[in-house]
Amino acid sequence: MQSFIRFIAFVITFGVGAGALTFSALCNDLILYFSNKQQLALEQQQLLSLEEKVQVYDALLKNIKTDDDVMQRIAPAVLGLQSDDPNTAYPLTGLQELEAAREMLQQGKKNADMPVMPPWLIRCSEQRHRTTLFLAGGILVLTAFACFGLVKPNEVDE
Repeated sequence: MQSFIRFIAFVITFGVGAGALTFSALCNDLILYFSNKQQLALEQQQLLSLEEKVQVYDALLKNIKTDDDVMQRIAPAVLGLQSDDPNTAYPLTGLQELEAAREMLQQGKKNADMPVMPPWLIRCSEQRHRTTLFLAGGILVLTAFACFGLVKPNEVDE
């Protein structure tokens, strides 16, 4: 029973020590991984936005080719002019209000589904914390071997 407890203590101590050593060595790689993940999410959002714009413009071009009157109807909305048509459904808003609304929509899209770097990783990436992790891991590994390592069996009495 005593050898089983020593084995469990060895495994736990060695595992935590080796984990601390590994984490301190791979901390920069983890930061690079999370920053690449954030960049990928941003690029995917931009790609989706471009695909949506392409679909809208394709539909608009299709409408322009089929109906000559479309240009006269969309020109005031696109150019920001006031329409002379009394049946116009466009609200009377200023350019500043439209720009503010667009910015709010873009910020909402940017912030949604954006992976965030974990705060513990930012803290552990500081040089003093990495050094402490490395030293603590090394001490734990040495402790595991020194205190819980293999014990030579006593000479068997005849």
